Amino acid sequence: MKNNDSRTKYLENLIKNQLGPDDTFAFKCNACGCCCRNREDVLLSPHDLYRISKHLSIKPQEAFERYCETYIGQTSNIPVVRLKPKPVPNLLLRNPLPYSSVCPLLSDGRCSVHKSKPVTCALFPLGRMYNPQTKKVSYVLNNGKCGDKSEKQTVKDWLAEFSIPVYDKVFILWNEFLTETVMKMKKLKKMPDKAKELFYSCFFFAVYLAYDINEEFLPQLEKNIAKFQKLMDTMPSN
Repeated sequence: MKNNDSRTKYLENLIKNQLGPDDTFAFKCNACGCCCRNREDVLLSPHDLYRISKHLSIKPQEAFERYCETYIGQTSNIPVVRLKPKPVPNLLLRNPLPYSSVCPLLSDGRCSVHKSKPVTCALFPLGRMYNPQTKKVSYVLNNGKCGDKSEKQTVKDWLAEFSIPVYDKVFILWNEFLTETVMKMKKLKKMPDKAKELFYSCFFFAVYLAYDINEEFLPQLEKNIAKFQKLMDTMPSN
């Protein structure tokens, strides 16, 4: 009962704090670096990995090997990519650091891919959601513990700072694909382990790595998703 009550309050808070493109919010980043420390939850979409790769002029495979790791989502049952926290050796035993790891993209206390940072980081303190029923993207203001409220800006101006469209076709396509894939994976739970491993490998390569950073991303994503969906259609459902 408590879990249901907590979820209800969480959803009510999301609805209450939703913002439209022209709505304003007050926030100014003070570059404290808190959001870059002790974080194990910065998940990357294929577009995030592509943007980082393009910024650094390296292939997605190399960017992944340098900065990321993957695991199988407990609920989704599909590969998830996240930034791999970089341990910080604590040499000051008498005055221990308040953090044990930092973002692998952090350099001299600053983001080394600032203009191409993961969307989760770029949006902060905003979050965004996609409703597959209404086909709408909504934004929500999170209650962060850093920064201050000395500056006001609209949602669309905040997004423009990192070239994120208000109606992001990449975000929508990716979420629709994930929703469909997660549903299909529920039907494939009884696959032999070797078959699952092959599926995971195909998924990871097709949707995360198979991109040319000198070409536009969206057409490549559409092509890669179509190829992978054809593969899924050939798999047995039981």
